[in-house]
Amino acid sequence: MSSAETFLREVHDAARTARTEPEFARLFLNAFEKTAKRIKVKDIEIRMEERLVKGRTDARIGYVVFEFEAPGKLDKTTEQDTSLGELVGHLEESVQKKVIQAEKSFGIVTDGRSIAFVEYDQAKNEFATVDEYERFIPREGAYRPIGKSVVLFDRILVGLSWRELSPDNL
Repeated sequence: MSSAETFLREVHDAARTARTEPEFARLFLNAFEKTAKRIKVKDIEIRMEERLVKGRTDARIGYVVFEFEAPGKLDKTTEQDTSLGELVGHLEESVQKKVIQAEKSFGIVTDGRSIAFVEYDQAKNEFATVDEYERFIPREGAYRPIGKSVVLFDRILVGLSWRELSPDNL
């Protein structure tokens, strides 16, 4: 079983036990941090509730911005739309504040059962939803069962292990 598969199993279990958004977010991020350590990603920094002009991100790890919801909340279409809108707003504002670069940034919204991904579409000059293979898809079909995201979490975890080429990292 890959590290991403193990991580997603832990997230699925967390969604079954958590009752609130903060509780689920804590369990998700604990599982993420544990997985990162298991694959020897050093110096992972989880930034909680970074202040923006129009709100706060739930969490950011490197170039990945997270929007968490209480388990089961994303079963409703209206909640899915609202959560995606919040995530895109956080990504756009983080880029404006130069916290992250648009082309390198990535967004995830999840309640532990469903998950949607957002990435910067350079051709359209905007953030757009993608599937687990990073193909741009319509916003209406953005949510998938969390277990279908193994490929993308493998890429995210490996991406966090890359270090910028600089004299300090040689």
